[in-house]
Amino acid sequence: MISTGLYEGQQLYGFTVIKKVPLYEIDAVSIQLMHNATGMEVWHIHCDDKENLFAYIVKTLPEDDRGLSHILEHCILRGSRRFN
Repeated sequence: MISTGLYEGQQLYGFTVIKKVPLYEIDAVSIQLMHNATGMEVWHIHCDDKENLFAYIVKTLPEDDRGLSHILEHCILRGSRRFN
């Protein structure tokens, strides 16, 4: 199994390591961290693969069901060459 050098309870760059779980099927380790100042949770999958991907998902609940957030999303992405 891959060694991360991290341990549960360790403080690292403003985060606390909450949990480590080996992912034997993909020869990796799942690491759950919590940002100390905001309480935001982050999961990292540590492996030896050189290909990288990251995503942060922030829950933003709308105040009503008018769909304004969804409309703004389309307006913003429509202005991008990548999403035309």
